[in-house]
Amino acid sequence: MPPFVKDQDLDAYAFNLTPFWLRIFNIPFEYMDRQVAMDVGKAIGEVVDIDWGDRDGGWTEYIRIRVMIDVFKPFRRVVHLVGSDGAETVCVIKYERLPAFCYICGLISHSTKKCHRKEEHIKSNDISFQYGSWLRAQIGGPNQNRGNWRNGIKVIIGKKEIDGEPTERNREMGR
Repeated sequence: MPPFVKDQDLDAYAFNLTPFWLRIFNIPFEYMDRQVAMDVGKAIGEVVDIDWGDRDGGWTEYIRIRVMIDVFKPFRRVVHLVGSDGAETVCVIKYERLPAFCYICGLISHSTKKCHRKEEHIKSNDISFQYGSWLRAQIGGPNQNRGNWRNGIKVIIGKKEIDGEPTERNREMGR
């Protein structure tokens, strides 16, 4: 959200930009550094933050960056990274906490069912979509604990008690 400016007209604010955490996959290991993260982020939008807390300053399978995205434009699916040797690598972009969006045109403003391009898509007999659920980064699952560790969050699993007494739910479950 843009900062508030006293006496500024509401029409002067740009509400089309929102920050998203992105995961960039398929980057060659030798290019996983801050400068490449900045360059890749700038190719997508305005870089807000870089998650540099994984494995003593390096990444594992992906680079994680926070970028301001124009939600009135289709999502980027890939970024082309050209190495110093001239070799081009196609890097896949996955978005964390991506809301519902149209799989035909890649916009958040509507669903696939309500897309104005739906009829032309059907007439073309093209059963494939340019966009889909593969743009969503998996949150949770087997890597969740590793993600919490990376961000310095300690996961505590155990009984919940209030003033030394088990909670009503724990009593019901026999805990």
